Amino acid sequence: MFHKLILPVFVNLSFLLLIHISNVNTLSAVGCPATGATVVDFVGSGNANCFEGAGAAPAQSNAISIQRTPIGTDTNNNSADFTTGAPTPMAAVAAPTAANVSLGGRVATESGRGIWRATVVLTGGSLEGPVYVVTDYEGNYKFYDIPAGGTYVLSVFVKGYKFNQTSIVVNLNEDFTEAHFTGTPKQKISTVT
Repeated sequence: MFHKLILPVFVNLSFLLLIHISNVNTLSAVGCPATGATVVDFVGSGNANCFEGAGAAPAQSNAISIQRTPIGTDTNNNSADFTTGAPTPMAAVAAPTAANVSLGGRVATESGRGIWRATVVLTGGSLEGPVYVVTDYEGNYKFYDIPAGGTYVLSVFVKGYKFNQTSIVVNLNEDFTEAHFTGTPKQKISTVT
């Protein structure tokens, strides 16, 4: 029936109605909405055959908006109360961003014993600089709140151990907890005098 009906608001048990009709010319068969004390505002625009006053407000589109002249004036004459212009959104909605994720793993010996106090360094992606964590007594480590969607490099360092693979490259799009390093104890060289 109507192009747009703004939901009724009840104040002091009185029914208040805000109506907007846009480019609709089929209401003549059923009649235009009655105006009166219960209608707060009634706007017909474009080709609408129902409007307040002498004529409809100008038509609007995605590229053209209608605004009251001056903003907020309501003289109950749509053709005089509105003007066209570029759309002027009142609030911007930010584009969704990728969620942050976590990245972790374990630093252990070939026999599976965790290496305590190993330093794991994370670089790359959108990080401003390297991020460091130290493994727990079982060799576990975890980085939290890492921006998803980047390529990161993990490196491990610990005194007394050597690693065949000292770095791991990860394309991080979701939580990942399988970035494991395996180390072997360095051989101690003793000298005999």
